[in-house]
Amino acid sequence: MTAWLDHLGVVPEPIVALGLCLKVALALACARLTARAVRPAGAAAEHRAWAVAFGSVAALVVAQPFAPRIPVALPVTIVPGTAGAAAHPWWPVIPARALVLAVRLASSVWLAGAVAMAARLALGWIAAGRLVRGARPAPRAWAGGRVRVLMSDRLAVPVVCGVLRPAVVLPADAARWTCARRDAVLRHERAHIERHDTLLFALAELAQVLFWFDPQVRHGLRALRRAAERACDDRVLESGWPPFEY
Repeated sequence: MTAWLDHLGVVPEPIVALGLCLKVALALACARLTARAVRPAGAAAEHRAWAVAFGSVAALVVAQPFAPRIPVALPVTIVPGTAGAAAHPWWPVIPARALVLAVRLASSVWLAGAVAMAARLALGWIAAGRLVRGARPAPRAWAGGRVRVLMSDRLAVPVVCGVLRPAVVLPADAARWTCARRDAVLRHERAHIERHDTLLFALAELAQVLFWFDPQVRHGLRALRRAAERACDDRVLESGWPPFEY
């Protein structure tokens, strides 16, 4: 089989891709079980479980080209024509031409989905960049540490934008907020930056581009976002903020 597939130029890529998909699915399934198990310990523990999972997915993708190729014998017989005898009576016979067409079709479908997801992600990143560039600096009294605090008329809710240089962007009406409310919001948004959430979200979104067909990736991204929000809320409450006011 391997000789025929090598000759046709469709191996080892399909088998390697399938192996990578299985590894990613296993990593996310383990993360889902781990997150469920540590949920009683708090949102921070659940957040760490998903962060480790998507970090592992990124490591698998980056390391895949350098991983050693291990020959695997599959229970099929590849024949050059449209018919032939199987090497084993229980093994199916797959015509080489049909295999090539199936691989090309699957590759085209995956590529179309990946391009669509990448375009959607790129548009989101471009919009976030424009938002930061069009925002104005907030009063210095609001800033804390090295975190940039900006204000924008285009926002209704506060957000954190940027992966390498994240910044907190507040809506324009933040100037009319009470000092207590503004302090709580800034604590929450700074917690996102301290937890490197923008980087984790970027890794998860890139994983969704590559593995858009896997529902576990979409579930993992949503779970990561929810856990991040709850963990930042907990950080604000742990700082002494009264729960009935937050």
